[in-house]
Amino acid sequence: MDNSFFWDSSTQTIFCSSQGEQVYSLVKQVDKKSFMTTFPPLFRSVFHDVTLEKKKVFIGVGPGSFTGVKSGIAFIGGWLFSKGKKDINTVSSGDILSCYAPRIAGILAVVIPFNRREWFVSTYRFNDDKYVPLKKDMHLKNDNDFEELNNSFLHDRVWFTSSEKESAEEFMQEFGRENDEFIALAQKPFRIPIKESIINTIDIEKSPLFLNYVLQPAGLSDNTAFYIQTIKEESTMRTDQMDTKKRIEKLRREHKTLHDDVDAFKKKVHLTPNEERDLKMWQKKKLILKDKIAKLEQQ
Repeated sequence: MDNSFFWDSSTQTIFCSSQGEQVYSLVKQVDKKSFMTTFPPLFRSVFHDVTLEKKKVFIGVGPGSFTGVKSGIAFIGGWLFSKGKKDINTVSSGDILSCYAPRIAGILAVVIPFNRREWFVSTYRFNDDKYVPLKKDMHLKNDNDFEELNNSFLHDRVWFTSSEKESAEEFMQEFGRENDEFIALAQKPFRIPIKESIINTIDIEKSPLFLNYVLQPAGLSDNTAFYIQTIKEESTMRTDQMDTKKRIEKLRREHKTLHDDVDAFKKKVHLTPNEERDLKMWQKKKLILKDKIAKLEQQ
């Protein structure tokens, strides 16, 4: 059995499994508003003795609920870091959920609800004992989007799956095809994401995603190219023996890193909702850095 660890929080249902000599799995519907108070004790009761030393970690990073994805990443990222796990694989949440889908003949469509009457859909075809991605993270919100999806498999039977059956059935009704069916996700994954998926291997201590939402807010790491205002950071700045000039140079380098990332995002033809939020967040941090530099220059 694959020695792997899965996590996804893109929907109201948390998917978390550890595969290996022993299998631990927790698939739980949660209220995202009370997630950080109700879920951790439950998670700890299931995964308290899991070892991660040789496991491949796969984390779904959306698309989906912005609050769910980010709060989930903050929680699981902090837990992984505390376990000494730094190298992880980030994949589309659709890819993670497809690993919990049973084998079917035809097209598998993973439905992730977003706003009212809006969904993200990823499609897969089962071939040679694996699901091969066809179209990834399609944002469907109007008739033209549905028509484009329908035209992509006119002669195929489609099996729809989602962590939320009601949302999937609403989507199927909107889609309007007679022979398609809903298939439930399992309580543990059957496979790991395959190489045809877009898998990014990242270092928790260097990834902006984890720096922004896990390490710096929790004061877990000082090895960062980003400056985020926290009590610990402010304390470090006050007690640091660097002279003012060196402090300014350091902040300017961090400002340039943010500036380059913002420019790179602006050049994209289309931004996902999550990317648009990240762009706004980075722009805000640029202003924070600019103000900090200005105050130091006045000293």
